[in-house]
Amino acid sequence: MSANIEQAVERFKNGFNCCQAVVGSYCEQFGLDSELAFKVATGFGGGMRMGETCGAVTGAFMVLGLKYGNTTAEDKESKAKTYKMVVEYTNRFKARNGSVMCKELLGIDISTDQGLQSFMESGLHDSVCPKMIQDAGLPAGLAGHNPRVFEWAEEHADADFYMCSYYNPTRREKNPGHQHGAIEAFDAAARDAMVETIKGLSKPAIHYKVLAAGRNDPAETFAFVARHLRPNDAACVGIYAAEKPNMMQEDIDLLMGAIEKQEGCCG
Repeated sequence: MSANIEQAVERFKNGFNCCQAVVGSYCEQFGLDSELAFKVATGFGGGMRMGETCGAVTGAFMVLGLKYGNTTAEDKESKAKTYKMVVEYTNRFKARNGSVMCKELLGIDISTDQGLQSFMESGLHDSVCPKMIQDAGLPAGLAGHNPRVFEWAEEHADADFYMCSYYNPTRREKNPGHQHGAIEAFDAAARDAMVETIKGLSKPAIHYKVLAAGRNDPAETFAFVARHLRPNDAACVGIYAAEKPNMMQEDIDLLMGAIEKQEGCCG
């Protein structure tokens, strides 16, 4: 969980409404004073107090506006990008929670006196609402080259996803930073160790550095990746389109073809 999300959940527990908690935890990094943000967001809590769109969601919309929104009427591009981000965010939230409507998320209509009393007595304030606030934030991931990083993370970190490098080309136990000019080693044993670790991870994994910085044959590599992708996993591949403009599409075709073959032989 990112620091912003932790702060938002804590603010909600301390008495701010769901929208205030979200906006107030992101606003200052986009130049908006937190005191003003809390005031602006006050009326959006509890689905605008009508059980409509969840305040954590409308708070996220405000944050997206702070980050991507237009400041002049002529800036159509920023406005369009913000709308696009709002739609994408809404779809992700619905996929995780089934709805963006407060009354549907809670199973109670807090716009009525009876519903509000039931909400206060049911414990939903402490169970459902913090999860909605957590889901309103951006997913936080953890990346690494060493399988032990993810074994540790499973016990001690609350990441939403992992980025798992197939190779550990330079040893970084003594110097974690990038070592310019260091000799890199791409060992197949490291790749095998990482995919074995990925099997046991509880969160989605992004498989990256799969081509060993261009050393591996693409067709063989994507076939290997397809065999080890789990549901909700993804692959991240760098491209250099200057020499081959269609490289991205070729990589996609290779991976999708390999996945289809894998599904055909196993399904």
